[in-house]
Amino acid sequence: MDVTGLIVQQGTVTGAAVRDLVTGREARIDADIVVNATGPWSEQVAQMAGVDVPIQPSPGVMLAVRGRLCNMVMNRLHKSGDGDIIVPQRALSVVGTSSWKVEDPDDLSVPEDHVRRMIEEGSKLIPAVRQATFRAAWSAARPLIGTKEEADSGRELSRTFKTIDHAVEDAIEGFVTITGGKGTTLRGMAEVCADVVCTKLGIEEACRTRETVLLPHDAAFTGRAVA
Repeated sequence: MDVTGLIVQQGTVTGAAVRDLVTGREARIDADIVVNATGPWSEQVAQMAGVDVPIQPSPGVMLAVRGRLCNMVMNRLHKSGDGDIIVPQRALSVVGTSSWKVEDPDDLSVPEDHVRRMIEEGSKLIPAVRQATFRAAWSAARPLIGTKEEADSGRELSRTFKTIDHAVEDAIEGFVTITGGKGTTLRGMAEVCADVVCTKLGIEEACRTRETVLLPHDAAFTGRAVA
């Protein structure tokens, strides 16, 4: 689904207009609270409600090679740079990442020189990276919090996250944005955002995801159920 607009009535966001990217069908979704959790697109979506969320989309290239070349994450302990982390992922090793800025998070590329840099820098951590069989390379945009004027390559901006209640900051009710962060902070981001939404809806319920172990990614395929 693609969000084509937000429905704003008398200073309150009451839903979203969407389009099915497969069928082209358009629809309207009404809601008590609309949560803008659209990552690098969060600035674009917020503008549909007439509010500003300063985000700098910053893509990076990651490289996957065949073989589990390490059993724990390896990371250089220095100022953030290209190719300074290797993550074992099942039967692969993922090397990352580069960083640059874009205006449009949909307009991404996988520059060949960035792929070569991942091999070069990754092999400094694990020499076997250079001889490993190539599996894939890709890029994705990070939603870094900050203005375009604050960043050169994107590495200058923090990987922190922020939950914004637009009723408080922009006098627009019914609209909450959660943005920034990274894969390792997603659970914490969801907790903070859910607490804001629950407060707005008058719901008193403690977060359980701190202690509850969620099912693994393959549970839907193996038929495992919650005990």
